[in-house]
Amino acid sequence: MDSQRIVQMLETLTKQVTDLTTRFEERSRLVDRRFADIEASIQHDEESVKLDAPNFNGELNPKAFLDWLATMDRYFEWHDMSDARKVRLAKIKLLGQAGLFWSNVETQLKRAGEEPIVHWVEMKERLKQKYVPFSYQQRLLDQWQTLRQGNMPVIEYIGKFEELMLLCDIREDRLVTLSRFKSGLSPEIQRELILHNVNTLERAFEVVQELERYLNSSNVVQQTDSQKPDFRVGTFETPTSKGFTTTNLVKPANKKGALVDTRGDGTTRCYRCQGFGHFAVHCPTKKGTRNLRASIDKQADNEGEREQIYEP
Repeated sequence: MDSQRIVQMLETLTKQVTDLTTRFEERSRLVDRRFADIEASIQHDEESVKLDAPNFNGELNPKAFLDWLATMDRYFEWHDMSDARKVRLAKIKLLGQAGLFWSNVETQLKRAGEEPIVHWVEMKERLKQKYVPFSYQQRLLDQWQTLRQGNMPVIEYIGKFEELMLLCDIREDRLVTLSRFKSGLSPEIQRELILHNVNTLERAFEVVQELERYLNSSNVVQQTDSQKPDFRVGTFETPTSKGFTTTNLVKPANKKGALVDTRGDGTTRCYRCQGFGHFAVHCPTKKGTRNLRASIDKQADNEGEREQIYEP
């Protein structure tokens, strides 16, 4: 009796395991079909976008050559090619004088018993030695280093900065590049940018555009040094027997330490003691202030000496 029950339980378990295995296989086939459909869709999308790698005929134009390199990089990224395929395709795209030059490079390497170039980065560097003179690279670096916004809109300055950054192809710390970008901005935007926590170049691009829109929409009149007035105006409250009297004072640029009272006939007023009838250079309180400072310094020195004497 017990053995029959055991046999029945084993048969039941076997059937359950079989059912579970069948379900698992069906789910696996379903997942495989879904992945196959996704891959087919991706492949169809890639084939529907027809991209062709450009040719380069050896034109002695550094900018044209650098544009060709940038286009080839984007092409290789789209098709996700290996280094070996990149080099093979790039050799096919070198026509005319460029093709002859590369054939000569390969011949020289073979004669010298050196390994052929099979990496795209190495091939680019060898081509740059031919078609990008050092003087051109130096000019690009100088232009990038001295680039200033000036009267350009921010979006135009960003475009020129990115173009030179791409052409120079300098590998530097991102904070150095960010500092280079900030130093070329207009003084007004630089001052506003200090208040923002910007630590990436992309974030800086966004913030400066917002700042430019803010500054252009504000009603603040910005004056250049040549437009600034040659005097400063201040409002002061002077104690009188009847309370406080508000006085408008003007400080001419050619009279240091003098304030002119505009209430009456323009009596000269000292800005040191707020008294009338003399300049700050002749202020009677000047000597007293100097003596007071000397007395305080002397007293501090004496206290320091006493502290050193009684120091345990």
